[in-house]
Amino acid sequence: MYISEVRLVCARKQTAKDEFSRACAQFAVVASSLVLSALVMAAALQSSSVSWLAWVGLLPLFLAIRIFGPLRAALAGAVWGACLYGFASSGPDPSIAPQFPAFVLLVYLLGVYAACASLVTRAIGFNPIVLAIGWILLESGLKPLNLHYGLLASTQTDGLLHAWFGRALGYLFVAFLVAYANASLLAFLTQARWGVRPRQVLTKLVEVEVRRITQAIPRVQKIAIPQAHPRAPPA
Repeated sequence: MYISEVRLVCARKQTAKDEFSRACAQFAVVASSLVLSALVMAAALQSSSVSWLAWVGLLPLFLAIRIFGPLRAALAGAVWGACLYGFASSGPDPSIAPQFPAFVLLVYLLGVYAACASLVTRAIGFNPIVLAIGWILLESGLKPLNLHYGLLASTQTDGLLHAWFGRALGYLFVAFLVAYANASLLAFLTQARWGVRPRQVLTKLVEVEVRRITQAIPRVQKIAIPQAHPRAPPA
């Protein structure tokens, strides 16, 4: 009996060790792709001739959001932001000013965005529209970087998208389109089920509320209603 218990404990330890090794290997692969992704995005920022790279440059970041929990997703977002700063602030014509506050801003906001996006993905599923809306909020926080058109829209300054939509609807809409295209492409490549739609959320809330009211009715009916006692007739 004792030997069986020892073997069981050893097997559990080996399983835990294997899972940890697998998780480390998975994160290492994703981290490598994040470095390449940041390099691609920095190239799109610095040269309009490769602006098309921005339409696939966010794939590793969104992949990390989809497969990782909030903590590891936050770390992946911070790695992406740090690498983007390193590539975009180097060279003879940096697109991001080589200043420490810019580095802190990119690392912090990308980490927060990835963590929040991971939380939302865990709750409602991988939804490109939600991720793109979240990216608009991220762009608003990156204004101190002094990128004239924001992060993603600055990669499309010489394209038709910039001319048609940027001037008519605003450059945050261009950022929304680029982020949405990246997330949708990842959903297609990984065959991910899209998150719930607003109609499904509303239907679910109505079902929960109806169930709660239905369960409360029997409890209300059991409450004794005090009845008034008739007065005695006058003597």
